Amino acid sequence: MSFNSNLIGKPHYVARALNALIDKGETYTMQGDDYSTMDWDVNNTQTMPTETEVATKAEELRAVDAYAAPRSRAYPPIGDQLDDLYRAGAFSADMASAIEAIKLKFPKP
Repeated sequence: MSFNSNLIGKPHYVARALNALIDKGETYTMQGDDYSTMDWDVNNTQTMPTETEVATKAEELRAVDAYAAPRSRAYPPIGDQLDDLYRAGAFSADMASAIEAIKLKFPKP
């Protein structure tokens, strides 16, 4: 798997993937989302991740963001949730219903 159209032009996913795959202290340079420009430091003890490993991890992160961001924005504000919880001693039927509707609208992948 190489970088697909979901990842081209989105170097932040590639950087996040590299941060997840590479041990702390290992160094490299790379231009944007172009794996072919990666310069792996010869002093690194870890093996350089393959383009497939980086692309797979980056796509996993992009997929999570695709559902997580709209889902988190759709929830009632946390203050409202906590206030409702405090007043009812548990979530009211209205709040539980609102949260369940958001979970159904934006399911986890």
